[in-house]
Amino acid sequence: MSADGSKPANRYIFRARDFYELLEKQHYRCPYTDRELTPTNCIAEHRVPLRKGGKHEGKNIVLVDHQVAYLKRYMTDEEVKQLVADMMKTLKQKGARK
Repeated sequence: MSADGSKPANRYIFRARDFYELLEKQHYRCPYTDRELTPTNCIAEHRVPLRKGGKHEGKNIVLVDHQVAYLKRYMTDEEVKQLVADMMKTLKQKGARK
């Protein structure tokens, strides 16, 4: 916000129109789980989290299944991939021990 409390004129605002265009662009699928997305089960998150240097702009927004939202809020795509790879490796190892 500026000194007078107003929002800067160039600040990106993610609007309903953007949401539905992105839902169409993603073919109603979560890019991380391939689960079907609907307006009621997905959340817009930053592809590169703001706290990791991502920008609040349209090309950095992705719609994800609500269960994936926490990961995307705090992790980059590469960090999510590594986490999932580690989990799969661990689950396979535990499965082999049984």
